[in-house]
Amino acid sequence: MPTPSSDLPDRSVNPTKPDKHSCRLLSAGVTLLIGILLVFPGALTAGDEEARNIIALRQTIAELESRIETSPHFPPRKGAPGALPEPSPSWEEARLAMVALQAGKAGDYLDKDTPDAKSAQTCIALARWAWNVKANGTLPGLRSHGALVEHAFFARNDRSPQPYFVYAPSKLIASKTPQPLLVLLHGWVPDTCRTNPWLPPDEVIRLADGLSTMILVPHGRTNTDFQYAGE
Repeated sequence: MPTPSSDLPDRSVNPTKPDKHSCRLLSAGVTLLIGILLVFPGALTAGDEEARNIIALRQTIAELESRIETSPHFPPRKGAPGALPEPSPSWEEARLAMVALQAGKAGDYLDKDTPDAKSAQTCIALARWAWNVKANGTLPGLRSHGALVEHAFFARNDRSPQPYFVYAPSKLIASKTPQPLLVLLHGWVPDTCRTNPWLPPDEVIRLADGLSTMILVPHGRTNTDFQYAGE
């Protein structure tokens, strides 16, 4: 069996002395690790802070819902399929309905595929304002959608807070004489919801304003022709 020649160069790796290629790889790896440590912890912190914020918002919503359910103005469940809801003259109930609506919408924003904490915070702020507002005989319309103002009521079939929208023309004058009212019942809208309501186009608003006509837009929850769960 031939023996290796002593004249051949020694290509074995010295473990105590890395070659230049290994040093370059090691240097690049360290640089990359330092970059990750400088950037990624901030992302982790931001993510953790957002998660904590969402948890805090959900806790606030739960607290509001608990206060609503124990309020003496929270209405009982009444009505049957197809039955007309009983109207309530209670200003306090309308105020409480607005609190419940904004709290519910805050939860809807957080339940989206990508939680919308900013919109949820806005709704919670409105809910708190409605909770603390003093009775003055005026229904608390809090959020404007263009020329329309959002109000709320409790549905008697399931006690859920539901929105409705009102437009009062600029020429409307307080009078004991009945004023014209246009009620708009939207058709089937697949993506309509409390956070994305169907509202009439500006052309309808301009027409109503020219005719000094009020507009009422109920929110239909489902495709049931505004009966039972669809109001």
